[in-house]
Amino acid sequence: MARFLAKITEDINIPEGDCRYLAKELLSRDMLSFLPDLKKSDIFSLGITAYELITLSALEKNGPAWRALRDGSFEYPPEVEAVYSAEILSIIRRMLSANTDDRPSAAELLDSVFVSAEQRRIHELEVENARLNDVQQKLFDLLQQNGINPY
Repeated sequence: MARFLAKITEDINIPEGDCRYLAKELLSRDMLSFLPDLKKSDIFSLGITAYELITLSALEKNGPAWRALRDGSFEYPPEVEAVYSAEILSIIRRMLSANTDDRPSAAELLDSVFVSAEQRRIHELEVENARLNDVQQKLFDLLQQNGINPY
């Protein structure tokens, strides 16, 4: 969608998408005067799809629930909160943020959501190992400066 809208022709003939999946900023009549960040609009569409999948409910085309999903005032059903982690629910909520700047980028989603817990732990251990190596090197340097052979 973002690529298509980015190539708007001079006659500004834009076909409408399914309003259930479109971000609020794309539904505004003023859209053409400020052309929103279309990548972040795609993130909203992905988020609303994720919301639909985890709640197992059909999205409305308008009404209070439709507005709540676009202004960030929606609540997850209790059964959804019981099944899914707070982390994934928080990420979906960020994807549905009314403010495009608050939505994660695709790269951020890949780094946070689609990385396994084991991969995150490996990364944390690599960072800690690098920090400890740095401390060890500073200690060795200090010992050598004081005439002590650290080996």
